[in-house]
Amino acid sequence: MRYGILLLTACQLCTPLAAADEPAPFQKSGYVQLDIGYADLTNHFQNWFDQSLRGYAQVTPNDGINWEVSHQSHFAEQGVLGALGYQRVFNDEWYGSISASTSSDGSFLPLYRTDANLYKKWLDRRNLVTGVGFTYSQSRLKNYDRIVSLDLLYYFDAPWILELGGKIAESNPGSVASHRGFAALTYGQHKHYYLTAKFDYGTEGWQAIGATQTISSFVSHEASLNLRTWISNDFGFSLTTNHYSNPNYSRTGVIAGIFVDF
Repeated sequence: MRYGILLLTACQLCTPLAAADEPAPFQKSGYVQLDIGYADLTNHFQNWFDQSLRGYAQVTPNDGINWEVSHQSHFAEQGVLGALGYQRVFNDEWYGSISASTSSDGSFLPLYRTDANLYKKWLDRRNLVTGVGFTYSQSRLKNYDRIVSLDLLYYFDAPWILELGGKIAESNPGSVASHRGFAALTYGQHKHYYLTAKFDYGTEGWQAIGATQTISSFVSHEASLNLRTWISNDFGFSLTTNHYSNPNYSRTGVIAGIFVDF
């Protein structure tokens, strides 16, 4: 449930520059969103049930803050996750972000995780964006991950956004390498609606599927479809369906949310 805030924040920060005689006066803006998610798992695994409250605030023309608190029930365990992030626009071409998260319980959640990303806008209209990121994640078990990610976003003249990305990870102990890629296509316009289809595929170094049980070195894929629509100028809802599969189980879920802009 954490990926939605990353994509939405990217859309807010990556919007191509529009021609204007004078810059508009700055006004603080952002949103708060409440999500509830449920997923059905095969192979006798217990179903998932999640609740999340998250938000984003543009506090200055160049500075933004995002946060998330979620309660998650996965694989007969429960845990509470808290995350805080900061985004900074350096100039018309460069911006970046850092974030940190921790959790109260649950082997499927990180004990702590840190992320750092740097992005650059290209072309005359700044409608091509590339990014590089680094993640370190420490689990409650003996496992930890180092991840390097690459992203590319392209804003078409029509209301289409194409995003491609990939990551290379090293999981320890054992120095297990994994590789993953994704493609996402978004159609829509801010304050009207966004419809996003996403597919990712690749290998995973490991995954916790219980308090003391893990699986490692396997191939998985996930497909999702998200609709984010505004009912009024400052209120709307979000609906996501997804399907994930690996050799040990499959998962089909839905996430429903409401949000308020300010």
